[in-house]
Parts: sequence; structure tokens; C-alpha cells
Amino acid sequence: MIVTVSGKAPAVVSLRDPQTFTEFHIVAVGDRNAEALSAALESADVGFASGPDQAYITAAAVIRLVGPASETPDWQRQFDQMVEYATTRGWYDTASGAIAAHVEWRARDSELPNEFESQN
Repeated sequence: MIVTVSGKAPAVVSLRDPQTFTEFHIVAVGDRNAEALSAALESADVGFASGPDQAYITAAAVIRLVGPASETPDWQRQFDQMVEYATTRGWYDTASGAIAAHVEWRARDSELPNEFESQN
């Protein structure tokens, strides 16, 4: 799964590859500004940045961004397994219910991954 954060204001937060449970990261547009990233994630009600290279996305936000596909038993099972794995690696914050993700930065929106599967 790839969470994308556009550079326009207000930022658009989207999710790509909702069936890929073996990777989870963020691709954001900007100048490696943790405060701006955190503001964008918080305003979209999806999570927060802990620094310029790491942010947390809530499990509830992932489910919301995936939409109806998240309601299938197979998707739910695989997502639960992904969260369990993240927990064993220290990548899940139980207090916030959020999954840690590294952040890849891009200079402009045109460099974001194409074919968004779901948008917020």
C-alpha cells in the first residue's frame, strides 16, 4: 500500500495498491517538511508525521481510504495480518492505532504514483 500526499493546498491524501499487504509507505510532495506533512495528514484525519522521514497512518484511515474493498473477509484477514506483523516489528503504535511508514519525497504532484485506487 502506498499513501500519497499531494503538494497542493488543501493536500489530497490517497491510497494506492490496497491489495498489496507486503509494503506500506508514504509518497509526499514537498521539501521534506515534517510540520507540513503532519498538518496535511492531520487535516485529512489519517495520521501524523513523527519527522520528515517517518509518519503514522491510523488503521481506521487505511480502512476508510480503501473503501468497500476493505469489507471483504479476505481483505480484512490480510490487513489484520499486516498490522500484526507491524506490531511484532515495532511499527504499530497501540496508543494511536497507527502504522509507521517511511516517507519518500517528490518535488511535484506529477511525480506521485499514478492510478490511485481510492481517494480522500
